[in-house]
Amino acid sequence: MDDDLLQRWADAWRGEPRALARAGATLLAFAVGYVGGASGFALLLGHVAPAHRLAAPGWAGEALRLLEIGVTFGAALATFAVARRVLGGRRAPLWRVGASRAGPADAIVAALLWWAASLAIVLAFGDLDRLGARLHAYPATAWLTLAALALLLVGLQATSEELVFRGYLLPRLAVRLPSVAAVGVLASAFAAAHPSPGLWGGMLLAWFGIVFGVATWRSGSVWPAVGLHVGHNALQILLAPRVPVGAAEFAAYAAAALLWLGWVEWLRRRRRRLPLP
Repeated sequence: MDDDLLQRWADAWRGEPRALARAGATLLAFAVGYVGGASGFALLLGHVAPAHRLAAPGWAGEALRLLEIGVTFGAALATFAVARRVLGGRRAPLWRVGASRAGPADAIVAALLWWAASLAIVLAFGDLDRLGARLHAYPATAWLTLAALALLLVGLQATSEELVFRGYLLPRLAVRLPSVAAVGVLASAFAAAHPSPGLWGGMLLAWFGIVFGVATWRSGSVWPAVGLHVGHNALQILLAPRVPVGAAEFAAYAAAALLWLGWVEWLRRRRRRLPLP
C-alpha cells in the first residue's frame, strides 16, 4: 500500500476544471450557511424565550448554547453539501481514500484515548478541586442532558470542520503542494478561522490543526481526526468552559497530541501489511 495516502486521495482531484472557483464557491456556501444558522437560531430564540437566556447561568443556559452550536454548524454543513452537489465537478470522497482502512471505530478509540490523556493532564496539574466543583454545579440529570447534547451537537460542529478542512480542502491542496506543506497551510487557516483565545490558546489551535492534518495524511481518512476533535471539544465545553490556556497547559496538551499521533502511526503500520479489502 502507498505510504502517502493523502497523495493518493489528492489524485481524485487532479485535472478538475475550474477547481479553484468551485472550491471557493463551496466554502462560501459553508460560510453563508453558518451565518444563516446563527441568525436563524437567534431569531427563533427571540420568539420562544427571552434573549438573555443565552447568557443566563445554569445548565439551561449551557444547553441553549449547545443548541446554538448544533443549529449553526448543521446549517453550514447542509449548505456545504448542497453547494457541492449543485456545483458539480469531481466528487472525490470526503471521509477517506479508498485504500484506507480507518473507520468510525477508530474515531471512537481516538476519542477515548484523548479523554484518558486529558484526565492524566488534569491529575498532573492538580485540577481535581476545580473539576469537582464543576461536576457539583448541576444535578446528575442535568449532566446527562448536557453530555448527550455535547456529544451530538459539538460532535456535529467538530465533524463538519473536519469534513471541510481535512476531507475537502486538504486533498485539494495536496494536488498542488507536498503533503507537509498542505498540512501546514491548512493548519494556519484552521487557527485563523477560530476566535483568538489568547497567545497560548491560539498556538494550541494551530498545533491541533497540524495534528488533525497529519492524522488524516497518515491514515488516509478523517475518522481519527474526527474522534480527537469531537472528544477534545466536548470535554472542554462540558468540564473546562472558559478556562484559559497557559504555557504549561499548551505544553501538556501538545505533548499528549504528539503521543496520540504515535497511536495513529502505529495503527497505520499495523494495518499496512494486511491485504486490501
